[in-house]
Amino acid sequence: HGVFRDGLPLGELAVDFDVIAAFGGAEAVAALPGERGLKPHEFYNVASARTAKTTLAVAAAIVDALSVDLAGLGPGEIPRVSIVSLKLDVADVPFRRLVGTLEASTVLRGLMIGEPTANIVTLRHPSGRPIEIAVVAGAKSGGSLAARWSAGLIADEAPRMNGREDGVVNLSDALSTIRERLLPGAQIQCIGSPWAPAGPVYEIVCERFGKPDPNVVV
Repeated sequence: HGVFRDGLPLGELAVDFDVIAAFGGAEAVAALPGERGLKPHEFYNVASARTAKTTLAVAAAIVDALSVDLAGLGPGEIPRVSIVSLKLDVADVPFRRLVGTLEASTVLRGLMIGEPTANIVTLRHPSGRPIEIAVVAGAKSGGSLAARWSAGLIADEAPRMNGREDGVVNLSDALSTIRERLLPGAQIQCIGSPWAPAGPVYEIVCERFGKPDPNVVV
């Protein structure tokens, strides 16, 4: 699983015009941590509709669940990859895609522990320990994210989520909570289409697009 954990270089894609534009220029592509064998702690994929954002996020969530370092966990601690969105029915879209992918693969299906529920699927990590991938509604995410170690986060429709100054439950607080609990090899993914010139994702895009580093890639 070292290949999953360390990331993969872009190879010939590094000179593709569309890839260069997506990351903000040739200098940004050259600075991508993946080119140096690293995976960024946070990845923001903000793009138009129907551009495989959910598919990419689901694939990465499965990789995270099977490759994070669980060595520091105590007995009975079950980490979780959390899928957060504005409402449960919105977060259910990537979760259904994820469960369908697991069930359609002979290899991945063999890693499932029990049957998936409406919002949780449990996998067997290579260490033998269970690890969950679960849907959490945005309005209830705070307590859930703080209650356990994180093997990753998918924030779906993240550009539509408010910041700390706009409400009690918000993306800013969710990110702060998760950053303190991320296991080695885990990743935060914020995905969605452009929405409005406000909010934490808008601010991150304005500040960090074209300026990747090992912590953040937009």
